[in-house]
Amino acid sequence: MKNNTSIIIIFFCLFFLIACSDNREENTPKKLVTATTLLLPSDKQICMEMPITFSWKSVTNATSYNLTVNKVENGKETTVFTESTSNTNYSFNNLEKGILYKWKVETIGPQNSMMSSTFQFQTESLAITNHTPFAPELISPTLGSTIVDNSVSWKCEDLDNDPLTYDLYLGTDINNLRLTESNLTSTNYKFKELVANTKYYWKIIAKDNHSNVSVGQVWSFITS
Repeated sequence: MKNNTSIIIIFFCLFFLIACSDNREENTPKKLVTATTLLLPSDKQICMEMPITFSWKSVTNATSYNLTVNKVENGKETTVFTESTSNTNYSFNNLEKGILYKWKVETIGPQNSMMSSTFQFQTESLAITNHTPFAPELISPTLGSTIVDNSVSWKCEDLDNDPLTYDLYLGTDINNLRLTESNLTSTNYKFKELVANTKYYWKIIAKDNHSNVSVGQVWSFITS
């Protein structure tokens, strides 16, 4: 009888310890981070001098930040460098002149990470005579939403105000988009035939009349 009583006491002690431990975990505040806000270079800025200092806002609970800078050349995007830092700024001196770049910052925290939006900027060169168009930006439908009237729209800016044309790619496989229309002059398009209740991926390639090309991100929408 005495042994049974001891076993029962031990059992309740273990149960109490586990319950308290679970309760402490539930009451421990989660140290989640949010996406940072990019500051400089500002979106679509022309950078005249080196070094270029990238800066962004501090985020509560952040332990570090991963800065990524890509260059866009001949319609292809490649990574120039990725830097991990605990600061909210970083200077880089070896960017090529007369090139379109994109940059973003991933905030790293104890329990999660969040990616910022992406900014574009161009480095100026005295010898440059024409700039690459900035990458096309989505207007509608919003990313991942249901399309209305089978219509999409975007915007694109060019520093030289060159006339732009657009190639539109579409598909249900993000890795296999096919050219749907080429040399569009409008930034609006209405698809003729789409399958109902289907997720589509699409992107825009912008071209100016100096053979400069800029590739937009891949977007998505769902048909009703």
